[in-house]
Amino acid sequence: MKVVLGLTINKLVILINANAQLILNIQIPS
Repeated sequence: MKVVLGLTINKLVILINANAQLILNIQIPS
């Protein structure tokens, strides 16, 4: 269970980081 939780958290963190970068890339030019 702990391994699955760790993998799920890692995937969530990666998704959040990707979304944050997209938002930053969109906001900086404008």
